[in-house]
Amino acid sequence: MDGQNGENQVFGRALSDFTFEVACGGAIRHLAHLGYTAKEIHERLSFPISYERVRQAYTRYLLEEGILLRNKPGGCKQPAYTYVQEEGKYGKKSFRRVEKQQEPAASGECAYVACNFGLISEEDSFALHKLSEKQREYLEGICWEKRTMYHLMDERMRGIVEVCSERDVSMRMGQIVYDHE
Repeated sequence: MDGQNGENQVFGRALSDFTFEVACGGAIRHLAHLGYTAKEIHERLSFPISYERVRQAYTRYLLEEGILLRNKPGGCKQPAYTYVQEEGKYGKKSFRRVEKQQEPAASGECAYVACNFGLISEEDSFALHKLSEKQREYLEGICWEKRTMYHLMDERMRGIVEVCSERDVSMRMGQIVYDHE
């Protein structure tokens, strides 16, 4: 009896996921692509669905599009090097290899910011961080994992980083990481 009950649960979940995808999965992705927050999307859907389910689909979209990453971006390319000429104590010239620093825009790289929002406790909510309502709404609409995640440094995230750094927030935004495209 337990085996059949387990199979029914698996089938029920698969049917629920299929129904969800047909009813509103494409709409959620489309509205997310247009820049809506999870809360705004939930308010616009005519299909009765929980906000938590919208958040999960919204987060899945961000992960699939590379806007949100679970692991540190980059690391797959070797650093570029250049050589500088130096003159020794007795006038002997030599070359020294140094790592070349490139501008992100010139090299086609994307900037990501390390985010520790999943580590914020319930008592230390986003409301305490002096973010605007729209910024809080965006961050609360993402299912943050209990670890550092990386978010694409777009206009929306740039504004959030600015507010957090201005206010000397206890929840520090992490370093900016560049990913080679």
